[in-house]
Amino acid sequence: MPNPIRFILLPLLLPLASPLVAAGDAPAGDADTAAAAPAAAPSVADLQKQLADVQDQLSTALHSFSLLHDENTQLKADADQAAADKAALATQVDSAQHTIAALTVEAAAANQLAILRAQLRQAQDQIAALVAENSRLKVRLSLAGAPPAGGMPVPTRPAQP
Repeated sequence: MPNPIRFILLPLLLPLASPLVAAGDAPAGDADTAAAAPAAAPSVADLQKQLADVQDQLSTALHSFSLLHDENTQLKADADQAAADKAALATQVDSAQHTIAALTVEAAAANQLAILRAQLRQAQDQIAALVAENSRLKVRLSLAGAPPAGGMPVPTRPAQP
């Protein structure tokens, strides 16, 4: 990965390089141009001013880079925190799903239990009705008295051959 500082410094250093490249492109065989080149060369004060401007730009660029680097670090920390929060929430969701599954099973069992209780009540009601009917029949039988004597004979053992 290329160094990001190089890309930041490149636009700042290009203005300094252009006069040097232009001076290096001048034809060497032209005497008038060679004599005029020293006269057209920037003075030391101009160069110092350019140097100060470039240093200011460099300082600004480095400060901007420092701010961007700090912001990048903070964003990475925030992303890590968000990932940890996401993992914690995923764990909570899994736990909630397991709880829901368990409660669903319990609800089905409770529903089955309610059905069984209703069937038990019906059976108890039928037993109570049968007990009442049995009691009524016993009372009627006791009020009716003994069977008549000439009625059906008492069964005996079958004849032996």
